[in-house]
Formats: sequence, C-alpha cells, structure tokens
Amino acid sequence: LYFQLDPSSANHDLELTNENCTVSLKSPVYTFILGNVKLSSACHYWRVHVDEFNSHNKLSIIGVGVSRKVIEDPILGEDSDSYAVQINEHPNASCSNTKNRVQIKRSSKELTHANIGVLLNLDDHFLNLYLN
Repeated sequence: LYFQLDPSSANHDLELTNENCTVSLKSPVYTFILGNVKLSSACHYWRVHVDEFNSHNKLSIIGVGVSRKVIEDPILGEDSDSYAVQINEHPNASCSNTKNRVQIKRSSKELTHANIGVLLNLDDHFLNLYLN
C-alpha cells in the first residue's frame, strides 16, 4: 500500500507537495488533513516525519491517529471510533488523556525533525503510537 494525504480533505490553508506526501501549513489556523487509504486487515506501520514545527503563539497541535470510520469531527480521539496522539507546546495547557487519546507536551525544538510512528495490527486488534 502507498499512503498519501487526501487533497479533498484539505482546506486552502494547507499546501500539499511531494505527490501528496508532504503538507505545510500556510497560516496559523486550526486545520486537518486525512489519509487516502482504508485498511481492513493485516498489520501496517507508517511514520509521520515533522520537518519543522513553528508555533509562534504556542497554540499549535500536531495530531496523528486512526479512525474506524469516516470522521465528521477532525479531532481524532474524541469518540470511541478513533485513536490519536496529540502533541502541543503551550506552557499553560494541561494534558487531558482519555481512553482514545494521549496528549503530550513538547517544545518546538523537540518536535522539529521528530518522527511519529503508527503500528496498526488489525488482525490482533492493537494500535501502538510512537514518538522518537
């Protein structure tokens, strides 16, 4: 399988390059983008590489996750059908972990060149999320 980002799920504040494998945020707004692959069996691993993380107002969040179905709410991990890790650097934000979402605080410097790995094993029913 070849994962790409789905341009039809991106708003105008996101710029897709590198054959829809790289996304850049053009303005400081809350937005999201989805992948283009539906998985139903087997074991899969993919990695999200953060080339650069600039959060001038310290309100930026990077979220990576999976959903069992097409989502209406772009915030993964808010319901029983999606799972996510969210990473932010706001100094006053508290991390609110739930059954389906883990929140982590990291600085922009720590997130630049970071990797977020996703291991999804649909046959054995488990999901692991990794942050180098």
